[in-house]
Amino acid sequence: MSNSVIAQVANEVAQTDAFYYALPENYFEVKVKVQKETLYKGPLAEYAGVVTGIPFTVKENKVQYKILSIAVKEYARADKNQLYKLQKTGKQHYFKFLQSGLLNMECKGEIEEFWEMGEIVEIGEVGEIGKFSSNYRQNENVNRFSIYSADAVMERYDTTYIYEEIDSVLVRVPNVTRSLVIKPTKRQAEDAMEKLEKIRETRWQLISGENEVDYSQLSVMLAELQKMENDYLTLFSGMLESEEVEYTFIVCPTQKMDIFSIPLFRFSTADGITEKEIGTVSYSLNFKSLDSQKELIEKIKSNTEKKKIDDSGKTVYYRQPQIYSVVLLENGKQSQAFGEYPVAQLGEVLSLPKKVKRFQIDPFTGGLKSVTF
Repeated sequence: MSNSVIAQVANEVAQTDAFYYALPENYFEVKVKVQKETLYKGPLAEYAGVVTGIPFTVKENKVQYKILSIAVKEYARADKNQLYKLQKTGKQHYFKFLQSGLLNMECKGEIEEFWEMGEIVEIGEVGEIGKFSSNYRQNENVNRFSIYSADAVMERYDTTYIYEEIDSVLVRVPNVTRSLVIKPTKRQAEDAMEKLEKIRETRWQLISGENEVDYSQLSVMLAELQKMENDYLTLFSGMLESEEVEYTFIVCPTQKMDIFSIPLFRFSTADGITEKEIGTVSYSLNFKSLDSQKELIEKIKSNTEKKKIDDSGKTVYYRQPQIYSVVLLENGKQSQAFGEYPVAQLGEVLSLPKKVKRFQIDPFTGGLKSVTF
């Protein structure tokens, strides 16, 4: 057999012809978990002071938010501005690549379009880009106090008197009329308190053994009585409902500076994540170069603008990423430190020396993992 056989290891592919490859860029996924709390005032709240066993009382209907957690994770993707051609030579060059196309040898020069860099992209459900998406349920009109009815009625009996002449004698005769009227709130509160007392008395009889019942189902009976008691208590105390939603922000830094910040979102306890500026707290990511090589970064920036890229395919390019510490700022003050991360696009693009026989490029940063001369 005249065909040569080239040994390959995991994630290594030998160059067999000219192809295009893209150096990676790094971006950050910021996940913000927010809790929404909705408080509903009970319909009998004004009589809560005479009822025992109420842990709290909601004074008014309102909605409030709080941030539960903020987490950051770094990812890599192909940089559409760093696409290079590599021609086949007598030497076998090896790339370590990812199937996502960071160093995909099957690429024909067409790179998938990505989001605009240097901006915050707000992502909701899958496939939606460029706006917030919240999974808060719109259920404010649901009756949360099912055992209460604002239209409850009661019977009212009124007695009127008419005068009739019986055997030449004028006699006052009573006339009773029956009608249905809306039950006053005070009366409903009294009825609810009577129910509570009856429920508690029944529970005591079960626990003390005064009632002759099947005690094999005691736990079920006690649980049902507790549920009934809680339902009546909420008529006085009101209720609180909580739900969580997670927002995802995609951050791709492009500023070649030693220290810079990228705004994330604004937050308030009344509106949650919002675009309002008054009465809100601003959150942002702060990037700081660990060695603070401002002069070097500026030099890299100027050299990158002036240098000419060899598009003949005879030069191999790689990246030397810049390392940054990333912290969360709350109104400009440090709130949470996330750690140290390499940022490929803020580093330097370098060319591989001609004498290199074999090398591997890190698909996450575009930096050299190994090189053999």
